[in-house]
Amino acid sequence: MSPPLLTKPFLKQSTLRWTLNCSVTAFILSVISILIASYALSFNLLPVPVKYAQFFAAKETNTRVVRTPPASVSNQSGEDTVRLLQVYHSTEVKALQSSFLTNFFKSRTVSDDTTIVFQAVPFCGGDIFPGLVEKLLSANGKPRFAHVAEFTEQYPSLSNRTGKSEREKLGDFMREFIALAPKPLFLYVDRGSVPFIEGSNIHYVSLICDPAHRFIENFRVDHLNDDLQFALPRGMRMRTKPVSFESCFKRKLSECYGQSVQTFILSHFCADSAKCRSSNLNVPLETAMNLAERYTAVGHLEEFQAFLRLLEQKLPKYFSSVSEVFAQDAEFEGFRSKTGPLEGVSRPEITHDTFNRLQKHIWPDYGFYWKTRKLFMSSTDV
Repeated sequence: MSPPLLTKPFLKQSTLRWTLNCSVTAFILSVISILIASYALSFNLLPVPVKYAQFFAAKETNTRVVRTPPASVSNQSGEDTVRLLQVYHSTEVKALQSSFLTNFFKSRTVSDDTTIVFQAVPFCGGDIFPGLVEKLLSANGKPRFAHVAEFTEQYPSLSNRTGKSEREKLGDFMREFIALAPKPLFLYVDRGSVPFIEGSNIHYVSLICDPAHRFIENFRVDHLNDDLQFALPRGMRMRTKPVSFESCFKRKLSECYGQSVQTFILSHFCADSAKCRSSNLNVPLETAMNLAERYTAVGHLEEFQAFLRLLEQKLPKYFSSVSEVFAQDAEFEGFRSKTGPLEGVSRPEITHDTFNRLQKHIWPDYGFYWKTRKLFMSSTDV
């Protein structure tokens, strides 16, 4: 009996079924191959192909090595196997492997969106930080930070948003700026109290100094032109005569006495403006300490180099070798010898008794100073 004739519809159906089976099988095998290759590549297990090993062969010596041949060269002759094993384990091939893996996974690497906010306190040495971080370079010779920005009293001008305080407007502006600025970002802020923005990728650091010394230096700078003003015609004078710090403090003038003087440093760390204005000065002190404990680092000008080492310890990716840059760069030569705000300047004449009274008057700032110093010393072994 003759076999049945293969009709045209039957052939068409068989061809489609065979094509579909082959396609499904090829897809499954491709997925399995990709998964195995990805796993092996992630651990640098796959050898460089033989053709790449042969490319480096001319650079290798003829020293024989006894190692188990990788799969890609196991079918070679004895002499070729030894030569290729030497090449396979060479420095050039390992560099090629690393380069290949880096490029292979480059598109999967998450970009660095870190922001470091530096809270500046006037006359405590923080003004050198923008210049210092700009000198920090990565291994590839590029800056550590994609962008270094400064917010001061002069810049930026904040939008006139009805019903919001200056601090709230600054907070809104900072959030918008941080969201849009290139990363990693170093943001230097010298505008009073800095809003604390939550985020695992946002780090706050600051530098404070002895409150009495800071205040006296602040007064000196504010009154640098008093003698010049007194020499002007009477109608152009800002004051009738120069005011000494001794006289200002004893007369309890507002610029030398009162709560704004007592809590000047505290006000830069006050997260709640209502609590900062409390007549019970323990309240702003406690509020400021609660915020300072959330900072990555709060250092002291009197221990400036220890503060730099703390940054190297806490944020090594961004501040490693910052101590070395500070110690060697000629730009910071004048600052290296300072251990307090009054060094290297013409200090106003103040009696020992007035200085002690000033220290007692600004006890809230001193309370914050010593508490953060204890916190600083417990954070590092430097």
